[in-house]
Amino acid sequence: MSDKLYTDRSRQITGIECPRRRYLTYEMGGTGFTKIRNSIPLLTGTVVHTGLACMRRDVMEAKHKGVERVLVSQYVDIDKAVRLALKEYQDELSRRGLDVELGEDAEYTAKEQMALCEALLRVYWMLDDGLQSLVDRYDIIEVEHDETYHTFSSLEDGTSIDMNAKADALLMEHGTHDLYIASDKTIGQMDYRKENENRHDVQGLSEAFIVEKRLREWWRTLKDNGISIANPEALNVKALSTMPDLPRIMGIQMTFLVKGRREQDNYDGKWKTRNRLLYGWAKPGIAGEEFAWTYNWSGPDVNETTGKLVGHKLGKGWRMFPTFEAVGGVKTWIDLLASGTVQPDAGNPFDGLVYTPVPCFRQDRDMQDWYEQTFAFEQDWQMRVRTVEKVRNEQPQFYRQILNSLIYQNRSSCDWPSKCPCQEICFGDDSMLVNPVASGLYQIREPHHLAEAGVRKVVPIGGK
Repeated sequence: MSDKLYTDRSRQITGIECPRRRYLTYEMGGTGFTKIRNSIPLLTGTVVHTGLACMRRDVMEAKHKGVERVLVSQYVDIDKAVRLALKEYQDELSRRGLDVELGEDAEYTAKEQMALCEALLRVYWMLDDGLQSLVDRYDIIEVEHDETYHTFSSLEDGTSIDMNAKADALLMEHGTHDLYIASDKTIGQMDYRKENENRHDVQGLSEAFIVEKRLREWWRTLKDNGISIANPEALNVKALSTMPDLPRIMGIQMTFLVKGRREQDNYDGKWKTRNRLLYGWAKPGIAGEEFAWTYNWSGPDVNETTGKLVGHKLGKGWRMFPTFEAVGGVKTWIDLLASGTVQPDAGNPFDGLVYTPVPCFRQDRDMQDWYEQTFAFEQDWQMRVRTVEKVRNEQPQFYRQILNSLIYQNRSSCDWPSKCPCQEICFGDDSMLVNPVASGLYQIREPHHLAEAGVRKVVPIGGK
């Protein structure tokens, strides 16, 4: 066994949803296995995060140049962010393709999802409650800092369990100089349950814990020795140097980007993401084509008897069309909607696409509970994995039996909220469990954190 084990938020969440999935994805064979083809929602979420990071680095660069009030429309290059994100998507398509259902149009799905990535990035850049609201409240002092909590936990024989993390951004509130973690989510639909669920998600707890630990180590070094850390011009170092007390992460600032539900169209049988930025309505007219962004809407007129908004729907002759296949694509459609000339009586077409709630403030008790539970769980989990792997290598005839004894399947997570990528291993024949790669469906998992990948460059304090 390796003398270094790793954990992170994704593994912990996966383990809660289904222990068997965590083992198969992250620990089986020492590395774990993933589908060769990309998950549609995961790739879309990853690419959107790439674009968000690009925009936020533009904001940081403007701050470096001494700009007092950053105007997103002026200093953030949205076209660059979109190009970077879509290039990543195209590269992943070329490298691994998409994991689509049998009979699903993979080419159409890829075009739609790329348009969805662009649409979400453009509205986040454009709307007042998107990036601009974040910049108006906070300084962005770090973006996607990859870090490791060394010896987060350990086994009895001294084997270290390191925890990796990568927060979307580190924020400092104007005026108060309080620190917050930015956490971005791409979700199918937004409701109060989703917001409440994310208030209790371990991401905010784990990332706040690890980032705060690192900042406190840096702060002590600055105060005790006056030695700069890596890059003395970095915003985080400047921020730390002004703090009279130990840094503290006050809470989590969530941002939700709403993709829309993905479902099969009854008319043409294609799987489509129900998002008004991706699909509009058109009707030929005498003076040219008319457009609408929703088929059903309420108001602005009110029923005099009931006091409720009157419901409306488009009449005959209207057809739904994919905006990303029209002239100018999704960008032209967004610009047209932003002009206010398309179906103005139906309201604001951008409502509900970006949601930034008030920050989730951390509680010391919650942090302590998370730490103690995770510390103990990882010790127990890694011992289970070690036992299972020993049997797998030395007594393969008992492998399935010991797996069933120590790492169970949660069959409630096989198909909801989406199909589990490990289904073919869990419910395939014995050869799938022995060697998933031989099936042609799976590959060895590629680490996403630098420390686990073995390419992390550790820069000592005061080093270059």
